[in-house]
Amino acid sequence: MQPPELIDDEEQWEVEEIVDKVKNKEGVWYKVKWTGWGDIYNEWVPEEELDKAPALKRKYEQQPARMRKRNKR
Repeated sequence: MQPPELIDDEEQWEVEEIVDKVKNKEGVWYKVKWTGWGDIYNEWVPEEELDKAPALKRKYEQQPARMRKRNKR
C-alpha cells in the first residue's frame, strides 16, 4: 500500500478515481478510490476535500448514470 505524501507537514492522499456520489442534508459526498490501495479502503469524503481534483469530478459526472452504477466498488 502506498503511503501518503507530506505537503506542508500534512498527509496528502492521491485519489485514483471517484466511484460514487451522494447528496444529503450535510452536502455532497464522493466515494473515492485511493491510489495504491484496494477497494476495501474506498471512502466517502466531502466535496470540499476534492477541491484539487476537478478533473476527476468532471470525469465522474460525464459518465452516463448507468455506467456510474456499474462502476461502484
